[in-house]
Amino acid sequence: MSLVGHFFLYSLFLSSFLSDFFLLSLSFSFSFSLSLSLSPTFSLSHFASLLGLGYMVASHVTGSKMFSNIF
Repeated sequence: MSLVGHFFLYSLFLSSFLSDFFLLSLSFSFSFSLSLSLSPTFSLSHFASLLGLGYMVASHVTGSKMFSNIF
């Protein structure tokens, strides 16, 4: 694979990781703002943060498996 192909692959992987990190940080900021307004131990904020973390892990795993199958 050429140098341009490797650069394109790494930049695509990095952009997907950064977008997932942005969604995760958005989910955590949403969860912290909800946890300030809601006082139960397990509330919607914990569910939102777990959902964001699960989405990031699942998209990272499926993305890396997809790239390993293609190349």
